[in-house]
Amino acid sequence: MTIVDLTGMAIVEIRDFPAVTAIVGQKTRPEFAAGEEPPAVIIRQLGIDYHPTGAFRARLQRPMFAALCYGVTRVQAAQVANAVVEAIDLRELRKDASNRLVFASLVEGGGEIELDPVTKWPFATVTFTYLGAQQAIA
Repeated sequence: MTIVDLTGMAIVEIRDFPAVTAIVGQKTRPEFAAGEEPPAVIIRQLGIDYHPTGAFRARLQRPMFAALCYGVTRVQAAQVANAVVEAIDLRELRKDASNRLVFASLVEGGGEIELDPVTKWPFATVTFTYLGAQQAIA
């Protein structure tokens, strides 16, 4: 059994959400490209629970992600974070083009604006989880 990775689905859902696209364009990815600057959303997987219900036969997964919402200013970083929350929070059952199934998504927290210690760019971290199937469905 190959377990599907829901990171790509998270990136696409956030990237294609109109409020996010209006601010960052297509700059939603796992890391900055060479020479790229804010605004942007960087998605990182923090961990994954393969048995979120305690039932081993359920074949569910609950990955946790961090969306690092970079802006040119603190205000813009907050705007990007709010758009990401709107894109993810409390969304229900959906399936993507690769047949990855997500039952629900929930924003866990975040929003405080910090400065990146290396680049000095302002960013807000939004943490969120998906509850999805471990395998692609037909």
